[in-house]
Amino acid sequence: MSDDIKISVRNLYKIFGKDPRTALKKMRDGMGKAELQRETGHVIGLNDINIDMPTGKTTVIMGLSGSGKSTLIRHLNRLIEPTGGEAIVNGDNILNYSERRLRRLRQNDMSIVFQKFALLPHRTVMQNSGMSWTIAGKSQRQYADEALKAESRRSGGSGGAVSRTAFRRHAAAGRDRPGRDLEFRHYADGRGTLGPRSVRICRAC
Repeated sequence: MSDDIKISVRNLYKIFGKDPRTALKKMRDGMGKAELQRETGHVIGLNDINIDMPTGKTTVIMGLSGSGKSTLIRHLNRLIEPTGGEAIVNGDNILNYSERRLRRLRQNDMSIVFQKFALLPHRTVMQNSGMSWTIAGKSQRQYADEALKAESRRSGGSGGAVSRTAFRRHAAAGRDRPGRDLEFRHYADGRGTLGPRSVRICRAC
């Protein structure tokens, strides 16, 4: 494995509210989280985050519920826009990407399995598993053998069944795309051994 850095986050801030730029300036001038929320109504999501994710290694982000794990992950493909800082993927600051280039990044270089899997309830397991191929213009006949290795049925059932379908969809999306090399998995249920915490697992291949 290489120790090259696949993803690098530098001085990343996210502030939720009507005027986050002004709120960020107040933060940098020394205003604390509670004072900022009380005086301006703004909420700090991320506060000066710095992290490197090496190629070929797994990074685990762990913390209390509401501590900003999902917020951080969603910045890595700009599902959430930051208030300040940099998010560097493969040497490029993706905050400078155009909409077209950002779509290419999401389609070809990243995949995310969300803690809410966003399966389509009116589609079968096979159709959900092959969703990325459908978007790419392939017919169900073209992707059926690869997309589904189990009996086809309506999406639903137990949590385990839903999660397995979501992971099939994730795996199918990358099977014919060698460039798909960033994977983010959200595991919400970390209770038991971790206490009231949850984890986000990031693998940079």
